[in-house]
Amino acid sequence: TEDKEKIDSLFLITYNKSYRSLILFSAKALEMSKDRLLGHDTAVFFHAGGKSFLETQKTMASQAAALSSTLKKHSPKLEPNAMTLKELRLHGSSAPREKEASRANLEILRRGSLSLAPFTFTLLGCAFGLQPIRSLSKKSLITVFFLAASLIVAYLGLRTLKSDGTLGLILASFPHLLILGASMKKVFYQSRGVC
Repeated sequence: TEDKEKIDSLFLITYNKSYRSLILFSAKALEMSKDRLLGHDTAVFFHAGGKSFLETQKTMASQAAALSSTLKKHSPKLEPNAMTLKELRLHGSSAPREKEASRANLEILRRGSLSLAPFTFTLLGCAFGLQPIRSLSKKSLITVFFLAASLIVAYLGLRTLKSDGTLGLILASFPHLLILGASMKKVFYQSRGVC
């Protein structure tokens, strides 16, 4: 009849809050007739109470609304920190809401800042670690500590931001520029013979 719809193969993963585990459902054929869902060669796998269960049925019948409500309740929400860089750029340019686009752009800034951190710390170590005298002055030690802490605090600040792009750009770039400037100044003074 015309009011029947059929799917040849279905594999569904959903989360069960009461068992706090995933449920895997598969069917070789799934047919919907009016408000009834008919499954052929179905299997349900779940974990409960420390044990795993597998239930198979040759045929099964259920209300179609039950499957629909399950899918609506557990629709996945992809967080920006779980996306690849390519997905983030796409999400940032095509997000329906400005807040989502801003979160994607902040994640890109955070990853960029984190990627630059090894080079920034290396520059900091080279500039302040090479001393013509044997002992490091307290002023240099405090400067290194302050510069390293500024980068770490800025990174943590980026993690807590939700949607402010301008502040995110400042937090992502300012500590790197500060360390770059201080390191170049230190190298310049060392080349002149001033510690």
